[in-house]
Amino acid sequence: MRARLATAVAGPFDLVFLDPPFDAGLWDAAAQAIAPRLAPTARVYVERPPAAAFTPPAGWRLHREGRTRDVLYSLFDIGTAATEKR
Repeated sequence: MRARLATAVAGPFDLVFLDPPFDAGLWDAAAQAIAPRLAPTARVYVERPPAAAFTPPAGWRLHREGRTRDVLYSLFDIGTAATEKR
């Protein structure tokens, strides 16, 4: 995964959809890998099974969260977006 990100467009990215294969358990690793490529006011949407553990990187603030029977979805504000009033 990191090798793939190393060859990807450099960013910075304003919006990221983080939805790795559910059976791979890559949420933490993927979040850490994309963190340096995020714009100061980025948002990251994370989708995972409800029972899956996920620890967002430092500076990520939960903006909104919801769930269906099979999916827990979260929207995070990053960096300066986390400190702005909405």
